[in-house]
Amino acid sequence: MITEDDIRAFVEKINRPYLLLLLDRITKERLEKVGVAKSKGNPVGEYAEYLVAKAFGGKRMPNAKEGHDITLEDGTKIEVKGRIFEGRRVPLSDVKHSTIENKTFDFLVYVVFNENMTVKYAIKIPFDEFQHLASYCTPRNGPPKWRFHAREELRNDPRVLNITEILNMIEMKMANDAVQPLA
Repeated sequence: MITEDDIRAFVEKINRPYLLLLLDRITKERLEKVGVAKSKGNPVGEYAEYLVAKAFGGKRMPNAKEGHDITLEDGTKIEVKGRIFEGRRVPLSDVKHSTIENKTFDFLVYVVFNENMTVKYAIKIPFDEFQHLASYCTPRNGPPKWRFHAREELRNDPRVLNITEILNMIEMKMANDAVQPLA
C-alpha cells in the first residue's frame, strides 16, 4: 500500500513545474474515474461532497446546480464547503447573497480537513442559523455575500450539529474498502 510518505517522496523528486501540473491533472482525472469528483475542479470541495453524500445517503447535484450540492431522499438540500486547515489559519468561505436570499439549501455542511486530507472537524448548520453565524459583506467590486469562519469551537455550539464522528466513520470504512462510486 502506498503511504503519505511515499507520495511526498515521489513529489519531492519532481522539479519541473509542468510535471507537477500534469500530476495535478492526472490526480483530478483519477478522482473523477473513482467517482469522488464530478469534474476537474476543486478536489477538496469534491471530496467533502463525496463524504457528505456517503454519510447521509444523498444524491450529488451536477456542478451547474447553484445553491446546493446534495439532495437527500426526503428533498432536504445540503450545501457543502470543504477546506484544509493550514497552520493556525481559521478556514473561511463566502456564500453568495443570492443563495441566501433564494434559500437554496436547508443545511450547510462545512468539512475541515487536516493537511493529510483526513477530516479534522465537520459541522452541519441549519439555514436559519447560518445567517446568525456568518457575516454579511458588501465588497467594493462584487455582489454582496455572507462570510463564514469555520472555527473549531463551533462544534460545541448548540445551533450546529457536530458531524465529525460520522464522517470519520465513513473515512475508516473507505480506508478498509476500495472507494466505490456513488450511484
